Amino acid sequence: GQSGSVAAPEFRSVRSNERVIPIGRAPARYMRIKLSYLERGTPYRVGYFADHTGSMFSRRAWPGNLGPSFFNYYMPTSSLPEIRDIIEYAGRRNLLPSDIIVVMLDNPLVGNGLLNYERRTNLFHEAFVSIDATSISNLPTSFERLYAVAENLVAQTLDWRSLWTSIFAPTQKTVILADRYCQANGVATDVAGKASPWIDYMPKRILSYLGLLVMSDDQKLAAIVCAEDMLPGFGVDGSERGRKKRIAVRFDERNLTRGRNKGGNLLEPRHADFIVENMEAIHRIVRTSGRTVIFMVPPVLGESPSMLPHKIFSAALAKLDKSIRLIDHRFKFQDIKYFHDDYEHTSVEYYAAVVEEFGRRGWLNRLK
Repeated sequence: GQSGSVAAPEFRSVRSNERVIPIGRAPARYMRIKLSYLERGTPYRVGYFADHTGSMFSRRAWPGNLGPSFFNYYMPTSSLPEIRDIIEYAGRRNLLPSDIIVVMLDNPLVGNGLLNYERRTNLFHEAFVSIDATSISNLPTSFERLYAVAENLVAQTLDWRSLWTSIFAPTQKTVILADRYCQANGVATDVAGKASPWIDYMPKRILSYLGLLVMSDDQKLAAIVCAEDMLPGFGVDGSERGRKKRIAVRFDERNLTRGRNKGGNLLEPRHADFIVENMEAIHRIVRTSGRTVIFMVPPVLGESPSMLPHKIFSAALAKLDKSIRLIDHRFKFQDIKYFHDDYEHTSVEYYAAVVEEFGRRGWLNRLK
């Protein structure tokens, strides 16, 4: 059957100074590229599966001889249950990385606390939507699921940058552009209807949209890719390329207050069993395939073990089968150098420390 994915570039041919940028239907298109590459690309020895908070795990974190063996399959709005779906789907088709699979669990302070529990993709793909899901016996569940998918897609599309790359894009495709593309391509600023007396009263972004109407396709592409800053994309190793690293990490005290007081964080003890179920299912699938899986929980800047979501999450991890390999870095790496541009996106310096710990524990021995 058709998987619903779209063709992805051959990442091995991407240069170190280039990025892969999906034009149109973001963020779903970003996810489709990774799924398509998992399906059609040559398997790597080490693969990393995570949502957007794991985007900065790159080859720079690995010793030089192991860097080319690594690929980051992160998908921006995925979750633990969907990573299980992806790994199960890849396992059935012998598409998994050949040696080690690393799976990131979201820190329980990120988002609403349920990113290891809720399905949140807006992508229709065989890995997520099977024939069984639309059977008569499951109609209430499947229609509820379809509504949730549609609602999520609409919410993403209302973001102004998504509007640029979806509705006004001159094409729906994936482009590979040099990091200095925007410096080399001036962006036209002519506006449709410039003679109109209303033009001076229109919001700047509306003028930007109208300006696209009188541009050539090349100018439209430059306008979309280079609006404000150049759109980030994927590097040769699948990690995020082009995310600005700020001089000072943004610290969101509201998030930590939400974690302490429980207001706004929805993680409850009843969610623990499902989190454990998904982790143990991934472990079984990978072990059966003759490969190794490592789970990891990254830190959030400013967290404390006394926060209620952490207590609930710790209780869940305590239920895991003891043979499961897990690195829990909550409450560690609290220096800002381990964060890229906010309190939850960990930096390549953090991932270098993770790889070093993998090595100390002997978990990379099969790569020798």
